[in-house]
Amino acid sequence: MNLETANGASPTDVPTTEQLQQKLNELKQDLQQVGQLLKSAAQEKFEGLRESAAQRVRQGREKTEQAGGNVEEYIRAKPVRSVLIAAGVGAVLAAILRR
Repeated sequence: MNLETANGASPTDVPTTEQLQQKLNELKQDLQQVGQLLKSAAQEKFEGLRESAAQRVRQGREKTEQAGGNVEEYIRAKPVRSVLIAAGVGAVLAAILRR
């Protein structure tokens, strides 16, 4: 009498409980390693993005300070013209907001 399982394998080809448990443990370890690799990659990417954002913030602050300094220099050099420009901008804004 020839005993075969549903998939055509003989009963001696069927893995034992211990073999299945060992394979399950190996799979668990592999998944943990993949998880650690993904975690490390995500942390590295996050750190890179954080550094990039911090650098852009610093550059923005420097440009803002520089622009503020340029405006201040212009006002000191040409105070009458600066007041007239401010009055003109104010008049234009007032006209727009009245509508």
